[in-house]
Amino acid sequence: MNNGDLYLRNNDVQRRDSKEVIDEFSHHFKWKYDGMDKMLDIGCGTGDVLYDFVLPEVPKNIQKIIGIDISQKILECARENFGSESMEFHQADISSISCCQNFGNEEFDNITSFYCLHWIQNQKQTFANIHKLLRPNGVAIINFLIETPLFDIYERLSKFKKYREYMKDVKQFISPYHHEEQPLEMVRKYCKNAGFIINHMEIREKIYFYRDEQQLKEALKSVNPFTKRMPQKLQQNFIDDYVKLVGEITENRFHNDEKIISRYRLLIAVLTLLVHPSASLYESDENIALLTSKNFDDLVVKSSNMWVVMFYSSRCRHSISIDQEFSRIARRLNYHFFVGAVDCLKEKEVCYRLYRISGYPSIGFLYDKLIIDFRGDINFVDVSNAAFSAFNEYVDYFS
Repeated sequence: MNNGDLYLRNNDVQRRDSKEVIDEFSHHFKWKYDGMDKMLDIGCGTGDVLYDFVLPEVPKNIQKIIGIDISQKILECARENFGSESMEFHQADISSISCCQNFGNEEFDNITSFYCLHWIQNQKQTFANIHKLLRPNGVAIINFLIETPLFDIYERLSKFKKYREYMKDVKQFISPYHHEEQPLEMVRKYCKNAGFIINHMEIREKIYFYRDEQQLKEALKSVNPFTKRMPQKLQQNFIDDYVKLVGEITENRFHNDEKIISRYRLLIAVLTLLVHPSASLYESDENIALLTSKNFDDLVVKSSNMWVVMFYSSRCRHSISIDQEFSRIARRLNYHFFVGAVDCLKEKEVCYRLYRISGYPSIGFLYDKLIIDFRGDINFVDVSNAAFSAFNEYVDYFS
């Protein structure tokens, strides 16, 4: 999707479904009404959904609304039509490990995303990033496609000899849930692992009637990523073949009128954060040093000690679930190494600037500015063995 003006004229389906979600679920938004509220819209596209439907639901004195999209051309259209002092549009990839750093690890009171996440293959990192960008008790409202004939037709067209060289990456433009037998369970897993509380999640069966072939063609031109790669003549062939396949694989073959039926499945979710109530998961554990931006340099970076450090978030469900196991690990390793923990929710300087932590919980073995990432299940045996192995050249005694 790179032609903003074309998309703006042909996004009726996206506008309709997004408005329905906003009308139904915007009461979940959490605002402070203090003039400091901030909102993020992921995959903002041309900005019209954000401006027309989301903006009326935000406080009049909101400090900032930011829309992000991966396409610079689309953002130019958004800025030209809807940019203002309080509404900004920036290029960003929500699936990138560095996405949160692009915002200085800023947090937003509420996050929305409409008709975007089905284009992203790295769902795990995407939900982790949304989690990091949302403030405690904030709300994320999202919808995205699970299944649609559009994806089936992309797959079939990619096998045509004349289109094959232009559609080698077709899988990158098909929802990762399109062929999944239990998509709802998979999305739930990603959300729970990221640390979200799921207030609402469902897959809805949807239907849209295109009034005629021309409307369908214009809609396809506005969203498909392939025709721009093709010679002009082949572009029209692609559109015509697409419409022909629509008639072959959908119920339109049973109707004589001009309307074209599109049935699809849309996931809708309302997410909030799981926030641990205490100041620190390990505050009362005498075997674990609480590391902060104030003491990290002196205790770890500038020292000659070997450290086993847990990087966690106090609002991450997985981090909370393994706190007792890490305490057990600390009792074992404390005889040989220093053991510490960093709450990345509070100590962003340490987690993101110094060590670029991308997921929670993470364990690192640190010595003399060197960090060795532990990769595996966080359990007593595996972490203990990995720690001794990592520090092998520095430690003379193991037991």
